[in-house]
Amino acid sequence: MFSTFMRLLVLTLLFGMAVPQSGGAQTNDLATLRGEVDRLYRKGKYTEATAAARRYVDQAKQKHGHEHLEYAAAISWLAHSLHAEGRYAAEPLYKRSLAIFETALGKDHPDVATALNNLAGLHESQGR
Repeated sequence: MFSTFMRLLVLTLLFGMAVPQSGGAQTNDLATLRGEVDRLYRKGKYTEATAAARRYVDQAKQKHGHEHLEYAAAISWLAHSLHAEGRYAAEPLYKRSLAIFETALGKDHPDVATALNNLAGLHESQGR
């Protein structure tokens, strides 16, 4: 589906740009996890991507707390994987990610629009 692919592409670009890439070994671990989620998702291995995304969420929260852009990226990836599995538990994660991006970047930031688009994609797939 073209729109799902475009959302994934935008999500990938968003989190490549918005997430800071400094901080040593643990940041590299987070980047590795983020890459693993992306790789598994692109291969259609959604259950495995969800498991990797859960690890990513846990580590991002431990390293940065629950208001950081890295954490927002992690929960958005988890939401994306859950959505791909057809599990609509993704909605509160998309909403939380959106809220973090709005707070950190301001409502007019393009990355906030991308996060809003991810939520809209979930609603579209639910027929809302």
